[in-house]
Amino acid sequence: MTLRHIIFTMTMLCSLATAAMPATAFMRLDSLIACQDANIARKENEIATIRKKLDAAASLEQKYEINAELYRAYVDFQNDSAQQCMRRNIDIATLLGLDDKAKESTLNLMHVLSKASSHQQGNLRARHQAHPGPEP
Repeated sequence: MTLRHIIFTMTMLCSLATAAMPATAFMRLDSLIACQDANIARKENEIATIRKKLDAAASLEQKYEINAELYRAYVDFQNDSAQQCMRRNIDIATLLGLDDKAKESTLNLMHVLSKASSHQQGNLRARHQAHPGPEP
């Protein structure tokens, strides 16, 4: 299972936090696991559709808006691609002199970078717990 599949599955699992009853939560979890491949395929199709719109965009303003849409599709699915979308939008906004849009994109980039950092820290902790080093 790739990192993006794990992130996507974890995002879907977060919806369980609002479940009223534990039995309902487990049924929802079972459903999400059973439909994982279909959910991933649906997300990949959504992204492909947005990418086609991006390729057809005629202006930088349109590219900015479609990149933002692409970012929203990627943010909980493929972190590195979400970062790339926001870096492009920062460049576009700067080129167009849209300071508010550049700041908004910078905040979005900070968000995905912090998520990546949290994920890396979790991986490091898990590795250390699995293979602890000598005590100081």
